[in-house]
Amino acid sequence: MIETAAAQRRLDRQDEAALTAAWLNACLQRAKKIPPLKKLLARPGDKTDIGLYLAGVKAGLPKVRLSDWQAARARTDPPE
Repeated sequence: MIETAAAQRRLDRQDEAALTAAWLNACLQRAKKIPPLKKLLARPGDKTDIGLYLAGVKAGLPKVRLSDWQAARARTDPPE
């Protein structure tokens, strides 16, 4: 089984290398509608990169210091 898994990874790397070379060649020829390389290298069924998703969410959040947040909480009335 180990040999089969290693052979599959080698074939996947070769496929990615060939796809990357073709993408670079198309970019150098200034083709108009080239999809991003990351999209081409994505495998069907791969999970979305959660780090990329979290970085996008973090960028959209307001920047608040802990001291500001604590001061705002101290000014609010407690719920009854």
